[in-house]
Amino acid sequence: MRDRADWALLDVRDAEERAENAIGGPLHISVGQLNERWQDLGRDRHDNLMCASGMRASVAAGWLASQGFDKLAIDLGSIGEWQAEHG
Repeated sequence: MRDRADWALLDVRDAEERAENAIGGPLHISVGQLNERWQDLGRDRHDNLMCASGMRASVAAGWLASQGFDKLAIDLGSIGEWQAEHG
């Protein structure tokens, strides 16, 4: 789904992880900030959630779905897969 133009990457890793393995472009809202920052996301957006392993992306997707977001995907493999593809 990452190849579709209408999907945006949402990075749910924490700030320390992002500092170690930064990737340019995506919106960053760590899982711990979702309760305060979910309003930064539009429900009309298509978000592909990413973290280090996929676990927090799954948690974040579940939480967002409980808030009415229904255009979500989880990037399993996450940062390792992304780095392998984009070197």
